[in-house]
Amino acid sequence: MNDKEGTSADPNSGYKHERSDVCRVTGLPILRKPEWTDVSFGKDYRVTVSIVGNNILWVKSSGYATLHDEVNVLGLTDQAPAEAISGDQTYVQIEDWTDLRGASLKARKCYIDAMEKRKRISGVIYFGVSTMFKISIKLGKRLSMVKFRVHIVDTYSEAIRLALEIQSKEKVSEDKSVIVPSSEKDIPINDFPSEEETVCPVTFLPVTTKPEWTDIPIADNYSVSFRLIGKAILCTALNGVLSKIGIQKLFAEREKVLIETGLLPDHKYVEIVDYSMYSGYPSKEIRMMLADFLIKEVDTGNFLGFWVFTPPPFS
Repeated sequence: MNDKEGTSADPNSGYKHERSDVCRVTGLPILRKPEWTDVSFGKDYRVTVSIVGNNILWVKSSGYATLHDEVNVLGLTDQAPAEAISGDQTYVQIEDWTDLRGASLKARKCYIDAMEKRKRISGVIYFGVSTMFKISIKLGKRLSMVKFRVHIVDTYSEAIRLALEIQSKEKVSEDKSVIVPSSEKDIPINDFPSEEETVCPVTFLPVTTKPEWTDIPIADNYSVSFRLIGKAILCTALNGVLSKIGIQKLFAEREKVLIETGLLPDHKYVEIVDYSMYSGYPSKEIRMMLADFLIKEVDTGNFLGFWVFTPPPFS
């Protein structure tokens, strides 16, 4: 059976072109109005919205979203449950990002801000998510102030079954897949420590900053800043557009900071990279250089993990 919902006998066909009114996984009815189907936003962004059963909002996105596109899509995903899900009834939102290539930084921030304000959502389930988006979502789960649970699964079948499981529970329990302090619920997703702060608001670990670690020039229109959270979390903030020449200097400056903190050569550490001020699109050559560098770092046995947030789109 084709895991993408629909009625076509062709296993290679996509459900967005099919006219199905029954979920083949659960047997639940599907409401999909013409004005919600394959709606075009901008030059390269399309969305289909459906209601599965009484209170599951299913959103299928494809292409690349700009801020203007995302604002309009959020209007549609707000309008559909308002029309089709009665009263103050809560709902689970399923996000299919199989064909989503990316979104601008402003579009991603707009999406996060809007989702945080939606009071009727009891859970959000993502599937078809790229590796970079998975990292962002998992990091966001640790930092977000949203009250609902967030999950990532591989297929529509898993997503719809999980949505029903969430709905079957009268109280939304804590997401056991992520262990976080209760105080995180009051922390916005982008609330990382400023230069004046000496304590991380998420972990309450001390934050070490130094003038010589801040706004280090790497190349024309490119700089990097470093912070140490606790004793073993390196926080790297990139600013500008990175070049092939600049990436080698970036690696060298990073090594200097790690040596100065005492993490190199013998201590284990992890790294969080902030791409919120990164501009442009990293070339394939730069991405390969970064991947090779990270593999070598992991092979040393000291580098335990690497997370990014607000990553740039990759073409």
